[in-house]
Amino acid sequence: MLEEAALLAVYLGLVLFTAKLFEDLARRGGLPGFIGAILAGFLLGPGGLGIISHEDVEKMGLLLTLGIEFMLFLAGAEELSEVKGRVGWREALLTAALLTLTTLSVAATLHVLAHGLPLNALLAYGLIMAIVSLGPLVHTLIDTGFLSTEEGAVLVKVGALAEAGGIVLFNMVYGGFNVYVAVSTPLVFIAVYLFGRRLLTKILYLVEDYVSAKEAPFAAIVAMILTASYLAELLGFNAAVTALLLGIFASEYLSERPGYMERLRAFTYGFFEPLFFAGIGLNMPRFTGATATLTMLLAGVTALPKLTVVAAAGLMPAGIAVLAKGGVDAALLLTLYTGLHGRMPGSLYGAGVSSMLLLSTLMALAMRRYVRREAGREPWRMRVGELPLGYDVVRANDNLLTVSMMLSLGGSSAVVVIDEEGRPVGYITASDLIYIAPREMRRLRAKDVMRTDIHVVRINDRVSELLKEHVMLQPIVAVVDEDGRIVGTLNPQKILRLLYSRPTRR
Repeated sequence: MLEEAALLAVYLGLVLFTAKLFEDLARRGGLPGFIGAILAGFLLGPGGLGIISHEDVEKMGLLLTLGIEFMLFLAGAEELSEVKGRVGWREALLTAALLTLTTLSVAATLHVLAHGLPLNALLAYGLIMAIVSLGPLVHTLIDTGFLSTEEGAVLVKVGALAEAGGIVLFNMVYGGFNVYVAVSTPLVFIAVYLFGRRLLTKILYLVEDYVSAKEAPFAAIVAMILTASYLAELLGFNAAVTALLLGIFASEYLSERPGYMERLRAFTYGFFEPLFFAGIGLNMPRFTGATATLTMLLAGVTALPKLTVVAAAGLMPAGIAVLAKGGVDAALLLTLYTGLHGRMPGSLYGAGVSSMLLLSTLMALAMRRYVRREAGREPWRMRVGELPLGYDVVRANDNLLTVSMMLSLGGSSAVVVIDEEGRPVGYITASDLIYIAPREMRRLRAKDVMRTDIHVVRINDRVSELLKEHVMLQPIVAVVDEDGRIVGTLNPQKILRLLYSRPTRR
């Protein structure tokens, strides 16, 4: 038994290192990092070189499950909670068309191929392929400079709606057509969004105030993720969806505690994420000609409706980013595959994973053409939204302890202060906090000490205008969208690096 546990530990170390190595190779090739991690798992697993057997893969199942839960928790805390601006009818209709057409296209194709899956499984599979991964989509829009455009703003909202809506719909059909689940799922999601943030924040504040043990709030967050996911499964609610909602729950608290957020990111992205993506590959069977054909077919019936919808809405070429797939999609596919207990053929699971890799690769290569075309522009011809913006931001009601943590961890000498609507109202420098008594740091708020002469620029302003107006003499500048809401920050160091170090555009 001891030797078996030691061997499993060796396998985990091998998977972790290989996944990170292949992730780096994928990024160097201009592809999303998760593609490399999945390929590393496939190479090590039964479908590849067979270094790790199917039995050993099953023994790693607990860690893969934890990886799903922690990744979706961060997706809720980082991605869905950060979508700014009001969602209009246009974005809602685009999302409905994208999800409906893609789901039906994939489900109908699989039904014709007669894999023997029940209707709810066909629809769940179709929803997985229809989901747009918000994280990869936003990163792609940033890399290509589309995020600062009107098309980019629309696509971010569509991506957020498609990811959240797809997950909710998946939970409704995953376990079969159940009236209780169909009614409770959207109600729980709405309740979490409206009331959950403040409720969980109050609980964590109580832990912070009354439990003196070091890192107690962080331990409470981890315990909540594990406990809530377990209870959700007992009640017939999908654990992955629960983790996502809990992430939205905790987003407000974590935004005020950047130290805990950094620990959670390191904990997830350094350990659980590479093991999870490698686990996706470890579960893949051997790649055959039939799997390759099915992969091409699935990629086609997924891409065609998506591209048709965004093209009809006039969102091309930025709309190519809706082909982005990522961790949320892969997590749901693995959940469906394991939840069907052998009723889904391994070839269909393998084709689903492979088509996600193919779609993400094609999307990255297509969008890189735009980057290559624009990369030679002089920095002063670029627009502010195309710069590598920071996000050194605190809320007006944050206490000065939170502000000092942001300044010490963020590496900036100043932070922008925003109101409840996300609009900049002032800024605070590190020197403003030097002479404040430590006992006052928790009582005083950012609005009590901030300077109100904050300089604001819009994402569509040109860099040349910043230099001409001497904006960069300010310790920090707030970058806002057309509605005046914060999207990032700039400081003199960033502009200096841009002008004289000639970095590659991000």
